[in-house]
Amino acid sequence: MAWIVETSDEFEAWWRGLDERTQDALAVLIRLLQEDGPYVPRPYADKLDVPRIDLRELRRTVYDERNEQHVYRILYAFDPRRHAFLCLGGDKANDRRWYKRNIPRAKKIFAAHLEKLKKREKEKGNG
Repeated sequence: MAWIVETSDEFEAWWRGLDERTQDALAVLIRLLQEDGPYVPRPYADKLDVPRIDLRELRRTVYDERNEQHVYRILYAFDPRRHAFLCLGGDKANDRRWYKRNIPRAKKIFAAHLEKLKKREKEKGNG
């Protein structure tokens, strides 16, 4: 079964800022998500301990051309349709507050996504 993966505007903006080498390395994770859905195993994915939302992360360490380490995380969740929704991504290398800053952002992005889905569903029902 192929799982549908959708992205937020915030994720897309971050993705466009990555170089091709990094995009290629991270695209492997997204393909795994498309293939395995919520069953992507560690070390490629993990669940985050976040109340009221089943927030997860795709995980990948990438070394750039200068051999500098980048520890990428892509925060995502599954919506009621069982589509994976990529909220945002980032490099948490040398950033101890990465999760503290980005989990609340991901929750807001995902909440907005859920609201859009509800609105579409309501419009379908009235249309």
